[in-house]
Amino acid sequence: MSPNATQNVTAHHLDENRNTLKPGPLYGCLHIPDYPVQAFLRNEPELRRRPVAVLDGTFPLFTVISANMFARRIGIRIGMTKLQLERFSDLTVRYRSREQEDSTHQALLDCGHYFTPRVEDTATDTITLDLNGLSGLWGTPRAMAQKLFRAADKLGLEAHIAMASNPDAAIHAAKAEAGITVIAAGDEMKKLKLLDLQILSPSEEVEASLNRWGLRTFEDLARLSKVHIAERLGQEGVRLQQMARGETTRPLHVLNEKPYFKESMELEHSIDSLEPLTFLLSRLLNQLCQRLGARNRTTNELRLALALESASDKKGVSENHTSKDFVRTMRLPVPIRDPKVLLKLLQLDLDAHRPPRAIVGITLTAEPAEPRRIQNGLFLPLAPEPEKLELTLARIGSIVGDDNIGSPKLLDTHRPGAFRLHRFAIPVGSAAKKSTAYKSVSLAIRLCRPPQPISVEMQQGQPFRVFFPNKSGKVTARGPWNTSGEWWRDAPWNREEWDVEVQSGRHRTLYRIYHDCRTGQWFVDGTYD
Repeated sequence: MSPNATQNVTAHHLDENRNTLKPGPLYGCLHIPDYPVQAFLRNEPELRRRPVAVLDGTFPLFTVISANMFARRIGIRIGMTKLQLERFSDLTVRYRSREQEDSTHQALLDCGHYFTPRVEDTATDTITLDLNGLSGLWGTPRAMAQKLFRAADKLGLEAHIAMASNPDAAIHAAKAEAGITVIAAGDEMKKLKLLDLQILSPSEEVEASLNRWGLRTFEDLARLSKVHIAERLGQEGVRLQQMARGETTRPLHVLNEKPYFKESMELEHSIDSLEPLTFLLSRLLNQLCQRLGARNRTTNELRLALALESASDKKGVSENHTSKDFVRTMRLPVPIRDPKVLLKLLQLDLDAHRPPRAIVGITLTAEPAEPRRIQNGLFLPLAPEPEKLELTLARIGSIVGDDNIGSPKLLDTHRPGAFRLHRFAIPVGSAAKKSTAYKSVSLAIRLCRPPQPISVEMQQGQPFRVFFPNKSGKVTARGPWNTSGEWWRDAPWNREEWDVEVQSGRHRTLYRIYHDCRTGQWFVDGTYD
């Protein structure tokens, strides 16, 4: 929060009673000053108290397009060239990033949607909110403005907040004054009269006429005759005068687009180790999860795209890094919004799949999902928290490999023991209740993995004696059961299965054995409990 914003908030707080709006229409506006600079400061908060300027253009004609308050204090002006900036030793220079500006704009929209679904995307650096009928939820207009201010600050944005009885008055006040501004109904002209006419964004022709007439402020334009304005400037002049007087009324153009959650960072210097990458990922994940929380969303899929340094970069040749060369996607079994858990999952994944070259850019994209809502029964067994379970599975997967961890699922085939590993997930709802319904099993078999070779002596077409590695004996056999299949594959099967009972003293053991008809070998498949 800037010093000017803090002073303004305090001053308005002391004057709250005088600026509280009467019941009636209510609109709010959030404006982000020095927008290209703030797009960088979200990812680099350590630069907030330092002079920062953003350049744009084509080499070598880079010029300043935005500068923060601290940069303007030391003499930085819009339009300065890169060469002119070299004499400012304390200045931090960044090159414009469209991706980071887009992420900042989405964060601004998320901040507005936290308070109301009726949000107008007024400009890249400005949104307007319809707050009618929300006083019971958010309090007085002053309280709403303070909550908006804190919500924007939490998302890393230093915003100008204005509240008024019509959208245009709120927009103009937010663009002109730092901190919080509350305009009571009927006081629009009084509050806006000293604002510069540039805030109205007139066309070049109208702006030239206003300059020739010596008009500089809203009050200068508001005092003129409406008839004379219409005769000389047409409908645009009439509309500008109405806005200068704070008398316009219009509906908001409500945004209905599907939100997306993406955070990007272009690195000033390449990094080639996981430790600094983890630090940057932590910052981006915190921003991403705060945005998800503002929209009451979680994520079940996280995509990390890393722009890698090319071979020509290593030789000293500069290139534009527009393609993401290294991509990792995490699909989560349960929706998560905890940045610490997501960071640890990314760490484990990157430790097992390291980028092949140095990193020059980072992009994180989260697929939004509804938060999970679970109401456990009183008599169901406790299960581990899904987040902790996911971390445990990720740690095991980093040791044994992702393909060797999961839950076995039988395949739709007659081949004995055929299964495939699927991602493990805790059963919820009816599935969890169903899993506890089976109290006992009458007979179970412990399969041998892999099947153990044995020798079998046949008599009259049936097993008579079985020779195990550590014992042998006469058997009572039942069978055979013939199975075969997948003759079209490289490894078909054709086997005869037998259930045999082996008596050793007073103990009897029931085995399943089978004869591989392709190789002629015998194996023990398992033991019945």
